[in-house]
Amino acid sequence: MSAILRRVSAHPRHIALSAVLDGLSYALDLTEGEPPGHAARSCIIGMRIAEEIGLDGATRSDLFYALLLKDAGC
Repeated sequence: MSAILRRVSAHPRHIALSAVLDGLSYALDLTEGEPPGHAARSCIIGMRIAEEIGLDGATRSDLFYALLLKDAGC
């Protein structure tokens, strides 16, 4: 077992899905040649638009995760 897995299993913690997706988004930025933070900036812009047009909280939550995952299929 790797040292990382040993540490995680020895100290179980709650890790937010958004934190995992943020890390994956950063990795996608690197592999696609985008500047670091591209996916996060796209998410911020989308969330600001959602607020301006008055989307409800549940829809904004769904949008948040969709925006973080938008490049995952590339």
